[in-house]
Amino acid sequence: METLAPSTGLASLHAAWAAPFLADPRDEAANAARTAQTREVARMILAAPLRTEVGGLVVFTGGWSKERADQARAAGEAGSPAWFAALGDHEHATLTGDGHAADRWHWCECEPFPAGGTWVMYQHWSERGMERHGFVCPDCRRLTQTG
Repeated sequence: METLAPSTGLASLHAAWAAPFLADPRDEAANAARTAQTREVARMILAAPLRTEVGGLVVFTGGWSKERADQARAAGEAGSPAWFAALGDHEHATLTGDGHAADRWHWCECEPFPAGGTWVMYQHWSERGMERHGFVCPDCRRLTQTG
C-alpha cells in the first residue's frame, strides 16, 4: 500500500512528542507544555489524509461522531461542499503499523495465540491525544495487547 509522507511540521512534532518525557511530575509548566504538544500532534494527525505515515504508523481510518455527522447532513447533501465543510477534520483516527485495519473492540482468539507473524502496532487518537495503543493480530486484526 502506498503511503503519503507527513508534513514536515507533523513529522518533527510527532518525533519530539514520541521522545521520552522526563520532566518532574510536579513541574506544572512542563506538564502544561506537554499537554499542549500532545493536543497539537493530535490536531495534526486528525487533519492528515488517510494513508499518511506518522512515526512508523499509517493513518488507516478517521471518522466523526454522530453529532458531527448530523450537523453535516443538516448543512447539505452528502458529498456537497457544505457537507464536507460541516464535517471538518476527523474527530478520531486509528493508525496501524502496516496501514491495514485494526478491530479495537474484540480480542484475538486465533490458535495458537496470536496467529503467525509479528503483532501489528496500533494507536487510536482523538483531539485529547492518543487514547489507546497496543497490538493487533496480523491475521484476524483483533487485539492482542492494549495499553
